[in-house]
Amino acid sequence: MSSMFNDATATEVVVFTRGFAQLVKEGQSLVRSLLALGNQQSNPSFCEAIEKINQEVQEGQTLSRALSHQPLFFNENYVKAVRLGEVSAELEIVLQRLAAGEEIDVDAETETVLQRLAKAAYKGHQQGHSTD
Repeated sequence: MSSMFNDATATEVVVFTRGFAQLVKEGQSLVRSLLALGNQQSNPSFCEAIEKINQEVQEGQTLSRALSHQPLFFNENYVKAVRLGEVSAELEIVLQRLAAGEEIDVDAETETVLQRLAKAAYKGHQQGHSTD
C-alpha cells in the first residue's frame, strides 16, 4: 500500500477514499462529497487539503488536477488512477479499488480505455457511413 499512498497518511487517505467511493456511488456530487468528508477529518492539515481540493473543483478544475496539488496526501499514482476514473467514467470503481489498496497499473488500463474508445469511434464512423 505504501506505493499508492504516502505512508504518514495512508490510513486517513484509505478512510477518505472509501467514504468518497460510497458517496459517489450514492449519487452525491463531488463538491457535496468533499464537503462532507472534509468535515469528518480529525487531522487539520488533511481537512485543509480537502477544503482546497473542493474549492478547486468548484472553480472548474478536474478532481485529479485538484488532488495533484496536495502531494503530501495524494501521490502521483493515486492522482493518475483518479484521472483514469474520470476519463473512463468509472470514478466510483477506481475509488473503490484505491480504497481496497489495489495497485492500479494506470498505463496498461489507460491503453485499454483508449482501445475501447477507438473501437467505439470506429463503430460510430462505420454506422454513419452504412449503405442501408
